[in-house]
Amino acid sequence: MAISTIFFDIGGVLLDIHPQRTINFWAVNSGQTPEQAKQSYPLPLHNKYESGRLSETKFFEEIRQAWPRETPISKSHFWQGWQLLLGEESKAVEILKLLSKSYSIWLLSNTNPRHIEELNEKASFMPFVSGTIYSYEAGCRKPDLEIFEYALKQACVSGNEAVFIDDLKINIQTAQMTGMHGI
Repeated sequence: MAISTIFFDIGGVLLDIHPQRTINFWAVNSGQTPEQAKQSYPLPLHNKYESGRLSETKFFEEIRQAWPRETPISKSHFWQGWQLLLGEESKAVEILKLLSKSYSIWLLSNTNPRHIEELNEKASFMPFVSGTIYSYEAGCRKPDLEIFEYALKQACVSGNEAVFIDDLKINIQTAQMTGMHGI
């Protein structure tokens, strides 16, 4: 079968991401070193938030509980730092725009409502996108096989009709398990 659909990851593919900017901001605004701020951030909570199992309010409450009491971070500083993760559009955006003339373009990304709100306001590529698969809406995250199966179902294509473009090898490998082509 011919390729009809291309799925793009967002962070690290269409947008530059800057986790260190976020960590540094949190460190400065909580009286920690960057290494301490990074260690204070519980990744399992992040994964729950980005798979839609925690509301924004509950996410911050649980972050605050996990954060060292001697170096608290305010809600406003936490969310300001959170937004610093997103950077400028990459050169891949021009490729997406060109490909949209011949293929159905979908986004398939581990993400959250705050970042999508900003993306919808600022990203030049959104008008070229046919559909979106966001982890917080799908209830699972890459590299879980379920999100790739869900994406194919939503786009109404079989794996061999789709290409998935990502910046992490494990995500490509899992996508290939569905028959998708990976880049």
